[in-house]
Amino acid sequence: MNIDYFKFSVPFSQLKKKADSLKITEEKFKERAMLFLSKEEASNFTRSVFHPTKEDIEDDKKHCHYLLGKGVNFENLQSELSSDPLFEGFSL
Repeated sequence: MNIDYFKFSVPFSQLKKKADSLKITEEKFKERAMLFLSKEEASNFTRSVFHPTKEDIEDDKKHCHYLLGKGVNFENLQSELSSDPLFEGFSL
């Protein structure tokens, strides 16, 4: 089977890194997330990105380790996130 395209979820730590690099505040991040999610979902999502629990951090580490094992390059991921609707329109 030839897979040219696949989807995966981006670790919260990588989303936070991108938000920080673009100087996106928690409030702006949540506002943008509400364009795609319900208010409650956006609040929970934003909390997980900006204020992760110990469990969130452990899950994120496992997620990152798994993706690295599959060959995901986080530098490329950070670059590609610029075109994601969540970050589109923000610039350095």
